Amino acid sequence: MQAESLDRNMPATMSMPKKNEIDQLLANSRKLVKSQSAEALALAEKARNLAAAQQAHDLEAAALCVNAQALLMLNRYDETLAALEMASELANNHPVGPQEGEMLYLQGRAYFARSQYQAAGECWRRCLMLAPEAISNTTRARAHLKLGLVHLTQERYDMALEHHRMAEELALEGDDPLLHCDAQLHIAADLIKQGALDEAMGVLKSALPQIRAERNLEMEAEAYGLIGEIHLKRGEFDKADASLTVALKINRLVVNLCGEAANLIAFSFCELARGENESALDFLLQARMLAEEAGSKRLLARATATLAEAFYHAGNEEAGAHYEAEYSRLREALLNQNEEPETNPKDSKVE
Repeated sequence: MQAESLDRNMPATMSMPKKNEIDQLLANSRKLVKSQSAEALALAEKARNLAAAQQAHDLEAAALCVNAQALLMLNRYDETLAALEMASELANNHPVGPQEGEMLYLQGRAYFARSQYQAAGECWRRCLMLAPEAISNTTRARAHLKLGLVHLTQERYDMALEHHRMAEELALEGDDPLLHCDAQLHIAADLIKQGALDEAMGVLKSALPQIRAERNLEMEAEAYGLIGEIHLKRGEFDKADASLTVALKINRLVVNLCGEAANLIAFSFCELARGENESALDFLLQARMLAEEAGSKRLLARATATLAEAFYHAGNEEAGAHYEAEYSRLREALLNQNEEPETNPKDSKVE
């Protein structure tokens, strides 16, 4: 085969069978990242070693990114960042194509998982400033989704919604149904925050058939959790219970600690509205434990605020004041990360 038919970043001395072997290893490792992270890690490392031996820098960077994804799933954040630092060094010295955007995106995810929201936001903003050849539309859309979450932690709800709508546009341009559903879920959550319950319900009902068709259990749980929150805000407690029960069962099945904590917090509001203070307290104490285990300061703050409210409802002023003060400290820590707010997410779009 002529050299010009090879990938631009692949050395002319590299055989197509060797490249195909690396590509297959990467494809297999990506499939296993969520379900069998340790196995994915081993395959990605094998692909990386082969790529390094062939001086195929773009494939080596891709392998390091898959390596980082697997480490993220295993909550090994320091190792995730170390792998991405190696990928970044490659990108500084060799063209690696869209892997440049992927590594920045994954760095942001690692920082966000450690509740380092300022550092995470900086990574994702840098993603949006990359030239088109250095980032895929899919990664750009995901960076918008994650930046929206950063704004949510700092209660900038309009900015969050703007980023999530831009992610939806990019997902539609790329004909990526699952990414589109992900954007819809984020948009629905933003609309609920803003009190636009009917619009949020419409978005969720639109997203659910596609989510079921894609058999994505985590997204299905999130959708039912959000539907439960809408029913809760409407005072439809039995309907809220039904939707939240579906969400909770799925989140426990897929071991989604953050999703489970969010569901338990929502359940506690149902119980508080019914005057079942003890049940509400049980739900909230479980939610706090799960939020701490997952390392989510945002969910920990939500659970703590509601716990204070529940203790006040139960007539325990001392405990209520204790958790109210703790919530104030958590909220201040979340808000005082001193990020520079963007004037408009569209300013970051590379034409």
